[in-house]
Amino acid sequence: MYLKNTLNYLNSEVWLKWPNDFYIKDKKIGGMITNIVDNVLLCGVGLNLLNSPKGFSRLDIKIDRERLLKNYFKNIEKTFSWKEVFSKYKLEFVKNKNFYTHTKSLRISLEDVKLLTDGSIMHNGQRIYSTR
Repeated sequence: MYLKNTLNYLNSEVWLKWPNDFYIKDKKIGGMITNIVDNVLLCGVGLNLLNSPKGFSRLDIKIDRERLLKNYFKNIEKTFSWKEVFSKYKLEFVKNKNFYTHTKSLRISLEDVKLLTDGSIMHNGQRIYSTR
């Protein structure tokens, strides 16, 4: 959410597709992955700043990496409650309705899910967490 907020502040129309993809309109422009190893949080970001593979798009604003990273790290230092983060994400969740997610080799339409307050989704009575 911090990177999305940073990009929005810089006038991008980027939004988050559940669970961790960055989109402009209906095209993926990147994604984020996090993992915990021992007591260390590892974060990886892919973002199409200048070019994009076929079927994808690129960021809708021109910005150099240093400026983007400076603004992003400044934003990370701010503290937001889960309630603040979730309420903003929930407002945009409707944008997910035309997309799918995958879990346990199943393709799940996000049109048929309910977003739960912990960030998971409910599909056919089953709670699904991101495994990425």
